[in-house]
Amino acid sequence: MRQPLPSLSEAKAMARAWRSEQAQAGETHSHSAALEHVAQQLGFRDWNACVATLAQSEARSYATGDHVSGHYLSQPFTARILRAIPAEGRPGWVQLELELDHPVDVVTSERFSNLRRRIRAVVGPEGYSRERTSDGVPHLVLEVYSGLSPTKQAASTDHLTCRRCHRRHVRSHR
Repeated sequence: MRQPLPSLSEAKAMARAWRSEQAQAGETHSHSAALEHVAQQLGFRDWNACVATLAQSEARSYATGDHVSGHYLSQPFTARILRAIPAEGRPGWVQLELELDHPVDVVTSERFSNLRRRIRAVVGPEGYSRERTSDGVPHLVLEVYSGLSPTKQAASTDHLTCRRCHRRHVRSHR
């Protein structure tokens, strides 16, 4: 099983510790070489990629019980996180299971509907899924929950049900 990623400050501390261990063994390495070594140990191609992912994962951390809001298949929602685990093989990505506060209709047809109460998806450091609809919009776009009650949160996003407003909003998350 893969270990969770360290914070950025922990990764820098790992680099300092490795550099001092190497110095005690008689090998001298620059600080940048130590940072590159730690990045490769964590599975990144270089330190820049490591920093980008660790900085994003610190900004976007999801925990069981947290509330989030966003859009699922172009429908606004609020939800509680039931499960959040790191996605295997994708640093900075998280596999989430969400319980929606109110069911969301994921069908655009007028003839029938399909209400979802739970969503399972993998989201990246930016808060959206890699999977997209045919018009290029991510299936799932998450925002940090504002702390409003679910009723007030839904009311504040009612204007997004207008297709024109919604498209403008979703495009800002691409």
